[in-house]
Amino acid sequence: MSISSATVPVNRNSGLRRWPLAALLLAVLAGCSTGDHQPPINVVTVKSHDYAYEVNPEIPSGLTRFRLVNHGQEGHHMVVFHLPDTMSIATFHRLMAGGAASRNGIESLGGPEGHDGPLQDSTVILPTVDDRVVMWLDPGRYMLACMIPVHGGDDFHIDRGMFHPLSVRKSGVARAEPDFDAVVTMQDHSFDLSAPLRPGRRTVKIVNTGTQEHNLLLDRLHPGRTREDYFSAPEWVGVADYQGGIARMSPGRTAYLDVDIEPGAHIMTCVTRDPTSGRGHWELGMVLEFQVLP
Repeated sequence: MSISSATVPVNRNSGLRRWPLAALLLAVLAGCSTGDHQPPINVVTVKSHDYAYEVNPEIPSGLTRFRLVNHGQEGHHMVVFHLPDTMSIATFHRLMAGGAASRNGIESLGGPEGHDGPLQDSTVILPTVDDRVVMWLDPGRYMLACMIPVHGGDDFHIDRGMFHPLSVRKSGVARAEPDFDAVVTMQDHSFDLSAPLRPGRRTVKIVNTGTQEHNLLLDRLHPGRTREDYFSAPEWVGVADYQGGIARMSPGRTAYLDVDIEPGAHIMTCVTRDPTSGRGHWELGMVLEFQVLP
């Protein structure tokens, strides 16, 4: 049983799906990891500034929880990119300048995300937001980068030097995944949620099965607010509260979002743009509304 943006109506008049208790229990059992204990997770705290990251330049391979804390005056997010072994930093910067889509062997793995309004196409971590995303890192060369546009400018944060190399050394730990409560499958252009989410601290597995990069923003709508309100309000002020999100991920990639879920109506959105048409994925239907019951 799942909730899909391709199959569940999300217009103002349709209402939000409610889940009976029996279906909730069955879906949770079917959709969750059943490991007896959590595998070890390396925690990496990254401090963002205007326009730089502060982080240990070398970490061990394995499950890694990235925690992004913003110390800047502007909002920031962080995309974790995997680089080909022979690619130079200068080449990466040239290829990805202007917030370009991943190419030439560069893969986006996700990372801590946030936003101040999808219609403005400015996905950012606000100064008060502390996002946490878990992913598996193999040994190799990586780059952390902020791919959002400068507020009021024509360039992007990466153009102003907001990228940081990261080396991942071999640790010898066996491949594993954390326990999770539900799975979100990102497709072209829809979301599928494998099980209803319950209130509390949850881990959601995010999988991109599409052919394009996708990201995920999760917001809780204020009582009485609608999808139309959400997309029309500047910086969603007075309309929704940010719950968590994952930065853009290449096709075939998996990451895990740690999120504090509160009861109420929620909206899930992808603000990545189609590379051919330039249209936002939310405009192409990549929006999912769902209810979190107390």
